[in-house]
Amino acid sequence: MAGTANLLLWNGLFTNNDAANASAIQLGVAGTGATLINVHVAGNHGAPEVVRSSGAYLDLRYVTIADNGSDDSALIRFDAPGGLAASNSI
Repeated sequence: MAGTANLLLWNGLFTNNDAANASAIQLGVAGTGATLINVHVAGNHGAPEVVRSSGAYLDLRYVTIADNGSDDSALIRFDAPGGLAASNSI
């Protein structure tokens, strides 16, 4: 079924993405989401936000977010009510 996948990014780098026409990560509907654990998010640019959610959750654990482009006005933007958790992240 479309839109029901989850993302787990663990011990990684999410860097230097250029999303000129869309967000770097686009999440689906409620019941889906993304979990980032021990991830460095930096140097991403081009979209008004790094992550866009249509109701999905975003769970950040030990995540460092730094030096994303000045064109990114938000880390995450929700198009519909969703969830956000940030533990031990900066």
